[in-house]
Amino acid sequence: RASSGKSGTWVPVIISKENRPTTTKMMMANTLERPQASGEPRKKPNRPPADCRIKIFFQNNTVLITHSGWYVNDQAVKVNGLVTLGDEVGLNLNAVADSVALEAFTKNQITGNVGARVHIGGTSVNPYVSGSIKSDAISYDNYQIDSGEANFSYFNGTVDIHDASLYIGNGSVKAKGQYGIDSGEFSIDGTIHNAEIAPFTQNLSTPASCIVNGEFSVKGKNIDITSLEGNIVGTSLSVRGISIDSARVSFNIVGPLPNIAIPGAIGNGQLSGS
Repeated sequence: RASSGKSGTWVPVIISKENRPTTTKMMMANTLERPQASGEPRKKPNRPPADCRIKIFFQNNTVLITHSGWYVNDQAVKVNGLVTLGDEVGLNLNAVADSVALEAFTKNQITGNVGARVHIGGTSVNPYVSGSIKSDAISYDNYQIDSGEANFSYFNGTVDIHDASLYIGNGSVKAKGQYGIDSGEFSIDGTIHNAEIAPFTQNLSTPASCIVNGEFSVKGKNIDITSLEGNIVGTSLSVRGISIDSARVSFNIVGPLPNIAIPGAIGNGQLSGS
């Protein structure tokens, strides 16, 4: 329904949160040559906030979205930008989530805060997405990552992780990778720098402590790993009271036949295994 007056035409739009309606007021300017429209939520007293707030401007075949705020599980996401209407919808949008609590989406299994910046370009048929993610104090069960960050992009069915870093204590893991959405194939190449394994083995039947450095490469499809190779050096290894000064693990696992070599040192002595 619409009613017209001297200032233009007002069109009510319904936005709901938990089946509680609110209204958005939209004004269309009275011009035939360059029709324009703008709208924003109209506040009502004693009503809870809606799922979103958004201001939209229409001009010719262009939609401008500004000052928008969307709420998913009470976590705020802002989306602003341009949408060009045509045979293929053109996209030029930016999405920002300053601090999203992971427990709101994982039933408290994973906790921590994540912030993200995402740009969406291209068209609705063939979009291009790029962005960055940062996180603080991610915890799962008794495992914790102090912080992390990554830059990523998506185009033509492929997700690329250009660089990702995880920081644990004084150590870090850096990686890059690729994932094909249609094929399910993935690859990851990474390096490990001064990572302490004790926090990740404390709940195992044989806890161990060790400072790890090295590099690794993983390839697979869906949930299956098809190849795993790398060179890892551990120093100050301690397992069940047995201390090893250093050990190097070289592994190349392709299919069902692993190839693993483990040379090490204890004081002035040497050990090896495969």
